[in-house]
Amino acid sequence: MRPRTKLQKQVAGLFPKMRPLTEAQRKWADEKCFGNMGYLCGHKVWCERCGHVFEIDNPTHSQIIGEVCPECGRELKVELSRCRKKRRDSSFSVIITYKGFQVLRFFEATIHAQKGVPAEVYLNELFQNWIAPDGRDVVVGRSLEAVNYNLRFTYSPFEVRESSHPEAYAMEGIYLYPRMSIIPELRLRGWVPDWKVRTVAHYRFMKALLTYPKVETLIKAGQYTLAENAAQYGIPDDIWPSVRICIRRGYIVKDASMWRDMVSILVHLGKDVRNHVYVCPANLKEAHDKWDARLKEIEARKEREAMLRDLAEKDSVYKARMSSVLGITLSDGNLTIIPLQSVTEFYEEGKVMHHCVYNAEYYKRPHCLIMTARVDGERMETVEVDTRSGAVIQSRGKFNKNTTWHDAIVSLVNREMPRILSITNNI
Repeated sequence: MRPRTKLQKQVAGLFPKMRPLTEAQRKWADEKCFGNMGYLCGHKVWCERCGHVFEIDNPTHSQIIGEVCPECGRELKVELSRCRKKRRDSSFSVIITYKGFQVLRFFEATIHAQKGVPAEVYLNELFQNWIAPDGRDVVVGRSLEAVNYNLRFTYSPFEVRESSHPEAYAMEGIYLYPRMSIIPELRLRGWVPDWKVRTVAHYRFMKALLTYPKVETLIKAGQYTLAENAAQYGIPDDIWPSVRICIRRGYIVKDASMWRDMVSILVHLGKDVRNHVYVCPANLKEAHDKWDARLKEIEARKEREAMLRDLAEKDSVYKARMSSVLGITLSDGNLTIIPLQSVTEFYEEGKVMHHCVYNAEYYKRPHCLIMTARVDGERMETVEVDTRSGAVIQSRGKFNKNTTWHDAIVSLVNREMPRILSITNNI
Protein backbone atom coordinates (compact mmCIF):
# COMPACT_ATOMS: atom_id res chain seq x y z
CA MET A 1 0.00 0.00 0.00
CA ARG A 2 1.26 3.45 -0.81
CA PRO A 3 1.89 5.50 2.37
CA ARG A 4 -0.62 8.32 2.73
CA THR A 5 -0.21 10.03 6.08
CA LYS A 6 2.87 11.80 7.36
CA LEU A 7 3.39 9.06 9.98
CA GLN A 8 3.11 6.28 7.39
CA LYS A 9 5.62 8.02 5.15
CA GLN A 10 8.02 8.41 8.07
CA VAL A 11 7.76 4.70 8.93
CA ALA A 12 8.07 3.73 5.25
CA GLY A 13 11.38 5.55 5.16
CA LEU A 14 12.67 3.94 8.36
CA PHE A 15 11.80 0.25 8.23
CA PRO A 16 14.15 -0.66 5.32
CA LYS A 17 17.06 0.65 7.40
CA MET A 18 16.33 -1.60 10.38
CA ARG A 19 19.04 -4.17 10.92
CA PRO A 20 18.23 -7.90 10.70
CA LEU A 21 18.21 -10.26 13.65
CA THR A 22 21.51 -10.62 15.46
CA GLU A 23 23.28 -13.94 15.70
CA ALA A 24 22.35 -14.17 19.40
CA GLN A 25 18.68 -13.62 18.58
CA ARG A 26 18.77 -16.25 15.85
CA LYS A 27 20.42 -18.78 18.15
CA TRP A 28 17.87 -18.08 20.91
CA ALA A 29 14.94 -18.43 18.47
CA ASP A 30 16.32 -21.69 17.08
CA GLU A 31 16.71 -23.29 20.51
CA LYS A 32 13.54 -21.85 22.03
CA CYS A 33 11.19 -22.65 19.16
CA PHE A 34 12.38 -26.16 18.35
CA GLY A 35 14.68 -27.58 21.00
CA ASN A 36 16.46 -30.83 20.08
CA MET A 37 14.23 -33.68 19.00
CA GLY A 38 14.99 -37.29 18.15
CA TYR A 39 12.72 -39.91 16.61
CA LEU A 40 12.80 -43.54 17.71
CA CYS A 41 11.72 -46.47 15.54
CA GLY A 42 12.55 -49.90 16.91
CA HIS A 43 16.08 -49.59 18.31
CA LYS A 44 17.18 -46.73 16.05
CA VAL A 45 17.03 -43.00 16.72
CA TRP A 46 17.64 -40.27 14.18
CA CYS A 47 18.62 -36.81 15.33
CA GLU A 48 16.42 -34.05 13.94
CA ARG A 49 19.30 -31.55 14.00
CA CYS A 50 22.12 -33.40 12.24
CA GLY A 51 20.16 -36.29 10.72
CA HIS A 52 22.53 -38.88 12.25
CA VAL A 53 21.06 -42.33 12.97
CA PHE A 54 22.26 -44.37 15.93
CA GLU A 55 21.10 -47.45 17.79
CA ILE A 56 19.87 -47.85 21.36
CA ASP A 57 20.06 -51.22 23.11
CA ASN A 58 16.80 -52.08 24.90
CA PRO A 59 15.43 -48.49 25.04
CA THR A 60 13.99 -47.51 28.41
CA HIS A 61 11.91 -44.55 29.53
CA SER A 62 14.97 -42.76 30.93
CA GLN A 63 16.86 -43.14 27.65
CA ILE A 64 13.94 -41.73 25.66
CA ILE A 65 13.96 -38.59 27.81
CA GLY A 66 17.70 -37.80 27.80
CA GLU A 67 19.48 -39.57 24.93
CA VAL A 68 22.59 -37.82 23.55
CA CYS A 69 23.36 -37.79 19.83
CA PRO A 70 26.91 -39.20 19.36
CA GLU A 71 27.39 -37.09 16.20
CA CYS A 72 26.46 -33.54 17.31
CA GLY A 73 26.45 -34.04 21.10
CA ARG A 74 22.97 -32.60 21.59
CA GLU A 75 20.74 -33.98 24.33
CA LEU A 76 17.58 -35.10 22.57
CA LYS A 77 13.98 -35.33 23.58
CA VAL A 78 13.07 -38.58 21.85
CA GLU A 79 9.58 -39.54 20.73
CA LEU A 80 8.30 -42.69 19.03
CA SER A 81 7.80 -42.09 15.32
CA ARG A 82 8.29 -43.81 11.97
CA CYS A 83 8.75 -40.50 10.15
CA ARG A 84 11.72 -39.97 7.84
CA LYS A 85 10.95 -36.28 7.27
CA LYS A 86 9.68 -33.70 9.71
CA ARG A 87 8.51 -30.09 9.44
CA ARG A 88 7.67 -28.04 12.50
CA ASP A 89 6.44 -24.46 12.72
CA SER A 90 6.61 -21.94 15.53
CA SER A 91 6.72 -18.17 16.03
CA PHE A 92 8.40 -15.57 18.19
CA SER A 93 8.41 -11.82 18.77
CA VAL A 94 11.18 -9.31 19.34
CA ILE A 95 10.48 -5.93 20.97
CA ILE A 96 12.91 -3.07 20.24
CA THR A 97 13.06 0.70 19.92
CA TYR A 98 14.08 2.43 16.71
CA LYS A 99 14.34 6.17 16.02
CA GLY A 100 11.91 7.00 18.83
CA PHE A 101 9.38 4.32 17.86
CA GLN A 102 8.39 1.23 19.82
CA VAL A 103 8.67 -1.62 17.32
CA LEU A 104 7.26 -5.13 17.77
CA ARG A 105 8.55 -7.64 15.23
CA PHE A 106 6.73 -10.93 14.52
CA PHE A 107 8.65 -13.87 13.03
CA GLU A 108 7.59 -17.25 11.70
CA ALA A 109 10.08 -20.04 12.42
CA THR A 110 10.18 -23.29 10.43
CA ILE A 111 12.47 -26.32 10.67
CA HIS A 112 12.80 -28.87 7.84
CA ALA A 113 14.42 -32.11 9.00
CA GLN A 114 15.19 -35.31 7.13
CA LYS A 115 16.76 -38.58 8.16
CA GLY A 116 20.45 -38.57 7.28
CA VAL A 117 20.53 -34.87 6.35
CA PRO A 118 21.23 -31.81 8.59
CA ALA A 119 18.11 -29.79 9.37
CA GLU A 120 17.43 -26.39 7.84
CA VAL A 121 15.89 -23.62 9.96
CA TYR A 122 14.13 -20.63 8.37
CA LEU A 123 13.21 -17.42 10.21
CA ASN A 124 10.79 -15.31 8.20
CA GLU A 125 9.60 -11.89 9.40
CA LEU A 126 5.88 -11.41 8.67
CA PHE A 127 5.06 -7.97 10.05
CA GLN A 128 6.10 -5.14 12.37
CA ASN A 129 4.00 -2.90 14.63
CA TRP A 130 5.44 0.62 14.84
CA ILE A 131 4.01 2.58 17.79
CA ALA A 132 4.71 6.31 18.04
CA PRO A 133 5.11 8.01 21.47
CA ASP A 134 1.57 9.43 21.18
CA GLY A 135 0.06 5.94 20.68
CA ARG A 136 -0.55 6.14 16.94
CA ASP A 137 0.65 3.07 15.09
CA VAL A 138 1.57 1.84 11.64
CA VAL A 139 1.72 -1.77 10.45
CA VAL A 140 4.47 -2.83 8.08
CA GLY A 141 4.52 -6.35 6.72
CA ARG A 142 3.51 -8.89 4.14
CA SER A 143 0.03 -9.14 2.67
CA LEU A 144 -2.72 -11.57 3.73
CA GLU A 145 -4.69 -13.97 1.58
CA ALA A 146 -7.67 -16.21 2.32
CA VAL A 147 -7.14 -19.92 1.64
CA ASN A 148 -9.95 -22.35 2.48
CA TYR A 149 -11.52 -19.73 4.75
CA ASN A 150 -8.23 -19.28 6.63
CA LEU A 151 -5.95 -16.25 6.53
CA ARG A 152 -2.27 -16.70 5.81
CA PHE A 153 0.66 -14.43 5.03
CA THR A 154 2.08 -14.41 1.52
CA TYR A 155 5.71 -13.88 0.52
CA SER A 156 4.93 -10.42 -0.83
CA PRO A 157 7.30 -7.48 -0.23
CA PHE A 158 7.32 -5.60 3.07
CA GLU A 159 5.26 -2.42 2.90
CA VAL A 160 2.80 -0.33 4.92
CA ARG A 161 -0.48 -2.23 5.37
CA GLU A 162 -4.06 -1.34 6.25
CA SER A 163 -5.88 -4.64 6.48
CA SER A 164 -9.57 -5.47 6.80
CA HIS A 165 -8.36 -8.10 9.33
CA PRO A 166 -6.40 -5.99 11.84
CA GLU A 167 -6.30 -8.82 14.40
CA ALA A 168 -3.95 -10.74 12.12
CA TYR A 169 -1.40 -7.94 12.44
CA ALA A 170 -1.81 -7.79 16.24
CA MET A 171 -0.62 -11.34 16.96
CA GLU A 172 2.20 -12.07 19.35
CA GLY A 173 4.65 -14.90 18.87
CA ILE A 174 4.52 -18.06 20.95
CA TYR A 175 7.87 -17.03 22.41
CA LEU A 176 9.14 -13.56 23.30
CA TYR A 177 12.80 -12.62 23.12
CA PRO A 178 13.73 -11.85 26.76
CA ARG A 179 15.86 -8.77 26.06
CA MET A 180 13.66 -5.85 25.02
CA SER A 181 14.08 -2.09 24.87
CA ILE A 182 11.24 0.28 25.78
CA ILE A 183 10.72 3.91 24.74
CA PRO A 184 10.88 6.52 27.55
CA GLU A 185 7.20 7.48 27.11
CA LEU A 186 6.10 3.97 28.15
CA ARG A 187 8.46 3.92 31.13
CA LEU A 188 7.14 7.32 32.19
CA ARG A 189 3.62 5.90 32.25
CA GLY A 190 4.60 3.06 34.58
CA TRP A 191 5.63 0.27 32.22
CA VAL A 192 6.93 -2.77 34.06
CA PRO A 193 8.89 -5.46 32.19
CA ASP A 194 6.41 -8.26 32.91
CA TRP A 195 4.31 -9.84 35.61
CA LYS A 196 3.33 -13.39 36.40
CA VAL A 197 0.08 -13.59 34.44
CA ARG A 198 -0.19 -11.66 31.19
CA THR A 199 -3.44 -12.03 29.28
CA VAL A 200 -3.11 -9.23 26.73
CA ALA A 201 -0.60 -8.90 23.89
CA HIS A 202 2.22 -6.38 24.34
CA TYR A 203 1.04 -4.43 21.29
CA ARG A 204 -2.45 -3.91 22.72
CA PHE A 205 -1.13 -3.07 26.16
CA MET A 206 1.46 -0.59 24.92
CA LYS A 207 -1.08 1.27 22.80
CA ALA A 208 -3.55 1.38 25.70
CA LEU A 209 -0.89 2.62 28.10
CA LEU A 210 -0.01 5.49 25.74
CA THR A 211 -3.60 6.49 24.87
CA TYR A 212 -5.83 5.45 27.81
CA PRO A 213 -4.98 7.29 31.07
CA LYS A 214 -6.94 4.84 33.23
CA VAL A 215 -4.50 2.07 32.33
CA GLU A 216 -1.61 4.26 33.51
CA THR A 217 -3.45 4.94 36.79
CA LEU A 218 -4.04 1.23 37.36
CA ILE A 219 -0.45 0.26 36.58
CA LYS A 220 0.95 2.83 38.99
CA ALA A 221 -1.51 1.64 41.66
CA GLY A 222 -0.33 -1.96 41.26
CA GLN A 223 -3.68 -3.11 39.84
CA TYR A 224 -2.09 -5.16 37.06
CA THR A 225 -5.00 -7.50 36.29
CA LEU A 226 -7.41 -4.57 36.12
CA ALA A 227 -4.94 -2.71 33.89
CA GLU A 228 -4.82 -5.65 31.47
CA ASN A 229 -8.59 -5.91 31.50
CA ALA A 230 -8.92 -2.18 30.85
CA ALA A 231 -6.45 -2.40 27.96
CA GLN A 232 -8.64 -5.01 26.30
CA TYR A 233 -12.16 -3.86 27.12
CA GLY A 234 -11.92 -0.40 28.68
CA ILE A 235 -13.60 0.53 31.97
CA PRO A 236 -17.10 2.10 31.90
CA ASP A 237 -17.65 5.30 33.83
CA ASP A 238 -20.17 3.63 36.16
CA ILE A 239 -17.50 1.14 37.34
CA TRP A 240 -14.57 3.56 37.62
CA PRO A 241 -15.68 4.97 41.05
CA SER A 242 -15.57 1.39 42.39
CA VAL A 243 -12.05 0.99 40.99
CA ARG A 244 -11.01 4.19 42.77
CA ILE A 245 -12.44 2.85 46.04
CA CYS A 246 -10.25 -0.27 45.65
CA ILE A 247 -7.17 1.87 44.97
CA ARG A 248 -7.89 4.12 47.95
CA ARG A 249 -8.38 1.14 50.28
CA GLY A 250 -5.29 -0.69 48.97
CA TYR A 251 -7.45 -3.58 47.79
CA ILE A 252 -5.70 -5.46 44.96
CA VAL A 253 -8.09 -7.10 42.49
CA LYS A 254 -6.61 -10.47 41.54
CA ASP A 255 -9.35 -11.59 39.12
CA ALA A 256 -10.48 -8.61 37.06
CA SER A 257 -13.19 -10.42 35.08
CA MET A 258 -14.87 -11.84 38.19
CA TRP A 259 -14.59 -8.53 40.03
CA ARG A 260 -16.17 -6.59 37.16
CA ASP A 261 -18.95 -9.15 36.87
CA MET A 262 -19.63 -8.79 40.60
CA VAL A 263 -19.78 -4.98 40.37
CA SER A 264 -22.16 -5.21 37.40
CA ILE A 265 -24.40 -7.52 39.44
CA LEU A 266 -24.31 -5.09 42.36
CA VAL A 267 -25.39 -2.29 40.02
CA HIS A 268 -28.35 -4.42 38.85
CA LEU A 269 -29.27 -5.08 42.47
CA GLY A 270 -29.18 -1.37 43.27
CA LYS A 271 -26.34 -1.67 45.79
CA ASP A 272 -23.97 1.17 46.60
CA VAL A 273 -20.92 0.35 44.48
CA ARG A 274 -19.00 3.21 46.09
CA ASN A 275 -19.05 1.39 49.42
CA HIS A 276 -15.95 -0.67 50.16
CA VAL A 277 -18.07 -3.24 52.01
CA TYR A 278 -19.46 -4.33 48.64
CA VAL A 279 -16.56 -3.75 46.22
CA CYS A 280 -13.65 -4.89 48.40
CA PRO A 281 -14.74 -8.35 49.62
CA ALA A 282 -12.31 -10.51 51.58
CA ASN A 283 -13.26 -13.50 49.43
CA LEU A 284 -14.07 -12.38 45.89
CA LYS A 285 -15.45 -15.71 44.68
CA GLU A 286 -17.79 -16.13 47.64
CA ALA A 287 -19.06 -12.56 47.25
CA HIS A 288 -19.51 -12.98 43.50
CA ASP A 289 -21.46 -16.24 43.94
CA LYS A 290 -23.59 -14.74 46.71
CA TRP A 291 -24.71 -11.71 44.69
CA ASP A 292 -25.08 -13.77 41.53
CA ALA A 293 -27.42 -16.17 43.36
CA ARG A 294 -29.37 -13.18 44.72
CA LEU A 295 -29.80 -11.72 41.21
CA LYS A 296 -30.87 -15.08 39.78
CA GLU A 297 -33.42 -15.47 42.57
CA ILE A 298 -34.91 -12.04 41.81
CA GLU A 299 -35.00 -12.75 38.07
CA ALA A 300 -36.62 -16.15 38.66
CA ARG A 301 -39.28 -14.51 40.83
CA LYS A 302 -39.97 -11.93 38.13
CA GLU A 303 -40.26 -14.70 35.54
CA ARG A 304 -42.70 -16.60 37.77
CA GLU A 305 -44.80 -13.49 38.29
CA ALA A 306 -44.82 -12.77 34.56
CA MET A 307 -45.79 -16.37 33.83
CA LEU A 308 -48.63 -16.25 36.37
CA ARG A 309 -49.95 -13.04 34.77
CA ASP A 310 -49.74 -14.71 31.38
CA LEU A 311 -51.55 -17.79 32.67
CA ALA A 312 -54.30 -15.64 34.18
CA GLU A 313 -54.90 -13.98 30.82
CA LYS A 314 -54.98 -17.33 29.05
CA ASP A 315 -57.29 -18.77 31.73
CA SER A 316 -60.00 -16.22 31.00
CA VAL A 317 -59.96 -17.03 27.26
CA TYR A 318 -59.93 -20.79 27.85
CA LYS A 319 -62.76 -20.75 30.42
CA ALA A 320 -64.94 -18.60 28.17
CA ARG A 321 -64.53 -21.07 25.29
CA MET A 322 -64.84 -24.25 27.36
CA SER A 323 -67.41 -23.16 29.96
CA SER A 324 -70.05 -25.66 28.75
CA VAL A 325 -67.84 -28.73 29.26
CA LEU A 326 -65.86 -27.93 32.40
CA GLY A 327 -68.51 -29.56 34.60
CA ILE A 328 -68.27 -33.02 32.96
CA THR A 329 -67.32 -35.79 35.39
CA LEU A 330 -66.73 -39.43 34.43
CA SER A 331 -66.29 -41.95 37.20
CA ASP A 332 -66.01 -45.69 37.68
CA GLY A 333 -65.14 -46.71 41.21
CA ASN A 334 -61.79 -45.21 42.18
CA LEU A 335 -61.28 -43.82 38.67
CA THR A 336 -62.37 -40.24 37.97
CA ILE A 337 -61.93 -38.33 34.71
CA ILE A 338 -62.59 -34.58 34.46
CA PRO A 339 -61.61 -31.82 32.00
CA LEU A 340 -58.66 -29.61 32.85
CA GLN A 341 -60.33 -26.52 34.31
CA SER A 342 -57.80 -23.81 33.31
CA VAL A 343 -54.55 -23.16 31.48
CA THR A 344 -52.87 -23.16 34.88
CA GLU A 345 -53.96 -26.77 35.27
CA PHE A 346 -52.48 -27.53 31.84
CA TYR A 347 -49.19 -26.18 33.13
CA GLU A 348 -49.40 -28.23 36.35
CA GLU A 349 -50.43 -31.36 34.44
CA GLY A 350 -47.49 -31.06 32.04
CA LYS A 351 -45.07 -30.42 34.87
CA VAL A 352 -46.22 -33.37 37.00
CA MET A 353 -46.70 -35.81 34.12
CA HIS A 354 -43.56 -34.75 32.24
CA HIS A 355 -45.21 -34.35 28.86
CA CYS A 356 -46.01 -31.49 26.46
CA VAL A 357 -49.71 -30.87 27.08
CA TYR A 358 -48.89 -27.28 28.11
CA ASN A 359 -45.83 -26.54 25.98
CA ALA A 360 -47.60 -27.77 22.83
CA GLU A 361 -50.55 -25.46 23.68
CA TYR A 362 -53.29 -28.09 23.59
CA TYR A 363 -55.54 -25.55 25.30
CA LYS A 364 -55.67 -23.56 22.04
CA ARG A 365 -56.59 -26.44 19.73
CA PRO A 366 -60.14 -26.42 18.32
CA HIS A 367 -62.33 -29.52 18.68
CA CYS A 368 -59.96 -30.77 21.37
CA LEU A 369 -61.01 -31.75 24.89
CA ILE A 370 -58.21 -32.49 27.35
CA MET A 371 -59.12 -34.46 30.46
CA THR A 372 -57.16 -35.71 33.42
CA ALA A 373 -57.68 -39.27 34.69
CA ARG A 374 -57.06 -39.79 38.40
CA VAL A 375 -57.22 -42.75 40.74
CA ASP A 376 -57.97 -41.84 44.34
CA GLY A 377 -56.91 -38.26 43.50
CA GLU A 378 -53.54 -39.26 42.00
CA ARG A 379 -52.87 -38.34 38.37
CA MET A 380 -52.68 -41.41 36.14
CA GLU A 381 -53.06 -40.29 32.51
CA THR A 382 -53.95 -37.28 30.38
CA VAL A 383 -56.64 -37.93 27.76
CA GLU A 384 -57.20 -36.12 24.44
CA VAL A 385 -60.64 -36.41 22.82
CA ASP A 386 -61.46 -35.21 19.29
CA THR A 387 -64.98 -33.75 19.63
CA ARG A 388 -65.61 -33.94 15.87
CA SER A 389 -64.96 -37.67 15.40
CA GLY A 390 -65.71 -38.74 18.96
CA ALA A 391 -62.43 -40.63 19.23
CA VAL A 392 -59.80 -40.86 21.95
CA ILE A 393 -56.71 -39.56 20.16
CA GLN A 394 -54.29 -40.40 22.95
CA SER A 395 -54.08 -41.18 26.63
CA ARG A 396 -50.63 -40.71 28.17
CA GLY A 397 -49.18 -41.34 31.62
CA LYS A 398 -45.95 -39.96 33.01
CA PHE A 399 -43.21 -39.55 30.42
CA ASN A 400 -45.81 -40.40 27.71
CA LYS A 401 -46.03 -44.03 28.84
CA ASN A 402 -49.17 -46.09 29.35
CA THR A 403 -50.14 -47.12 32.88
CA THR A 404 -51.93 -50.21 34.18
CA TRP A 405 -55.13 -48.12 34.13
CA HIS A 406 -54.79 -47.23 30.42
CA ASP A 407 -57.42 -49.67 29.09
CA ALA A 408 -59.89 -48.83 31.85
CA ILE A 409 -59.47 -45.08 31.18
CA VAL A 410 -60.00 -45.38 27.41
CA SER A 411 -62.95 -47.74 27.95
CA LEU A 412 -64.68 -45.35 30.35
CA VAL A 413 -64.23 -42.37 27.99
CA ASN A 414 -65.56 -44.34 25.01
CA ARG A 415 -68.53 -45.54 27.07
CA GLU A 416 -69.40 -41.95 28.00
CA MET A 417 -68.61 -40.52 24.55
CA PRO A 418 -72.26 -39.87 23.52
CA ARG A 419 -72.77 -37.73 26.61
CA ILE A 420 -69.48 -35.89 25.99
CA LEU A 421 -70.36 -35.16 22.36
CA SER A 422 -73.80 -33.90 23.27
CA ILE A 423 -72.18 -31.18 25.37
CA THR A 424 -69.11 -30.35 23.25
CA ASN A 425 -70.73 -29.42 19.93
CA ASN A 426 -69.59 -25.77 20.13
CA ILE A 427 -65.91 -26.11 21.14
